Amino acid sequence: MQRTGMTLFKGLFSRTSLRRLQAATAAAGIIIASLGTAAAGEPEWRHGLSLFGKLKYPAGFTHFDYVNPQAPKGGTFRRATIGTFDTLNPFNIKGNPAALSTVIYDTLLTDAADEPSSEYGLLAEAVKHPDDFSWVTFRLRPQARWHDGTPVTADDVVWSLTALKDAHPFYNAYYRNVTGATVSGPGEVTFTFDQTGNRELPQIVGQMPVLP
Repeated sequence: MQRTGMTLFKGLFSRTSLRRLQAATAAAGIIIASLGTAAAGEPEWRHGLSLFGKLKYPAGFTHFDYVNPQAPKGGTFRRATIGTFDTLNPFNIKGNPAALSTVIYDTLLTDAADEPSSEYGLLAEAVKHPDDFSWVTFRLRPQARWHDGTPVTADDVVWSLTALKDAHPFYNAYYRNVTGATVSGPGEVTFTFDQTGNRELPQIVGQMPVLP
């Protein structure tokens, strides 16, 4: 019985069968290695960006250290200002915009007051870029909404860049290194740049106000 079993085992794994098995194993190894290389070359999603190394706050943090999450919410804020205004559009080249009119617009990222040159996701929940900083992609939060409950979309972000550059020479100059903005996936927008190696460009577009 043992000899018959060994003969059957050898028959199942002849030289031809072993060669085929070895070839299949090698091919599978190549595919796995290729997938690993591709995954390694893809930039990882981050919850924030820093010019000077590691971020202070971890992914999933709920509030900055200097923020009191138990502070009262709602009510009316009043602030005195000198002068007058004739427009509510702070991005228009003409007129005097109302005080604090820029603070009603959110940005893709927001800076931390207790950390130099670091920004964390606000409208965007994640951001990624390659090592050469030639482009940056933002993934919007699904819960991001306008004042009327309408979702903030990647198309809104793309339109905002065009509108700002067309509206005022300052923004046209400020975003001069941005060659384009495109919707690159569901809830994702990608900005491309005309140069590489500039670590600040992803943060510059992250500060861009998103307009309705």
